[in-house]
Amino acid sequence: MYNLKAREGFILYEVLREARDFASKRAPSANTFHIAECWATVLNREYRHGYAILRKRDLTNIYVLLREGPPPAEREKLTTEDAIDHYLEGHREKEIPLTW
Repeated sequence: MYNLKAREGFILYEVLREARDFASKRAPSANTFHIAECWATVLNREYRHGYAILRKRDLTNIYVLLREGPPPAEREKLTTEDAIDHYLEGHREKEIPLTW
């Protein structure tokens, strides 16, 4: 459940609802879609007026990937150590082209 009292939670709820409505226009039923991925990029700005620092947070882009069909089975939750190992393993295997 989203925290709809916060502005960011309400915006994310509206975006997901709009994505569902958009998908329902493209397919016979919106109930056949599930959210495969969803993430947001955040832009933080700081304004310095005198000694006070005002921080403003803007959501710049929200990406939603909908897939048709039933959602996959839930996987077991990762511990912190497993998540770190998964992240490092994926980045160690990367090849960066055109490097010296």
